[in-house]
Amino acid sequence: MKKLVLSAMLIGALSTNLSAQEVTGSYDDQTFNFGLKATPTISWLRVDAEGLSNDGIRIGFTYGLVTEFKFSSNYAFATGIDVSYRGGKFKYTALDDKTVSFTQKLQFLDVPVALKLRTNEIGYMKYYGTFGFLPGVIIKATESIDSESPFVDDRSNRSNQSDFTVFNIGLLVGAGAEYNLGGKTSITAGITYNNGIIDILKEKDAQMNSDCISLNLGVFF
Repeated sequence: MKKLVLSAMLIGALSTNLSAQEVTGSYDDQTFNFGLKATPTISWLRVDAEGLSNDGIRIGFTYGLVTEFKFSSNYAFATGIDVSYRGGKFKYTALDDKTVSFTQKLQFLDVPVALKLRTNEIGYMKYYGTFGFLPGVIIKATESIDSESPFVDDRSNRSNQSDFTVFNIGLLVGAGAEYNLGGKTSITAGITYNNGIIDILKEKDAQMNSDCISLNLGVFF
C-alpha cells in the first residue's frame, strides 16, 4: 500500500512539474525561435561612373520570416528570408547642360546570415548586436526618368532588370532590444545597416552598390 501511495505521489509530482514547464516555458528556454518582421527602410545607391552622382534616398519596406538557432542564452545563429524594396536616386548632366534625374527601384529576395549576441536581462529588456552578411538576388528592377533635356525622354517605371546582375551581397551590422511579453512571445526593435559590397551593374564602365538602413520591428513565437 505504501508503495502504491509513494508511486502515486511521484507520478503526481512529475506531472505537476511537466505542466509547470509547459506553462512557464519561455522564449529564453527554446533553442529554436521563429518569428515575423516588418521593416521600414531608407536606401540609396552608391554610383561610380563618369557624369553620374547620387541624388537622394528612397523610402522602402522589407518583410519576412526570421529564425534563430541558439548556441546558448547569449549567442545565436540568425537567418530567415526577406522580400525587400530598395533603390535610390541619381542624376547626370546632358550635353545641353540640362539635368536628367533617375529614380531606380529594386526588389530583392534576401537570406540574412548573422551571428547574434545578446545580453542577460537588464531591467525588463535584453539587448543584442548582430554581425553577418546579406546575400540575395534581384527579382525586379524599374527606373523612372525625369529629364530637363529635350534629347532624353521621360519614363515611368520602365523595367530595366537586364541592366543588373542577379546576385547581390551586403555586410550586415545591427543592434536592438527585446522584450518578453510572457511565455514564448517576445517583441524586438532595432536598427540595421546593410553595406552593399559588390557591384550590381552589368555595365563595365560604371559601378553601383546598394546600401540601406532598416528599422527592424519583429515578434518571435
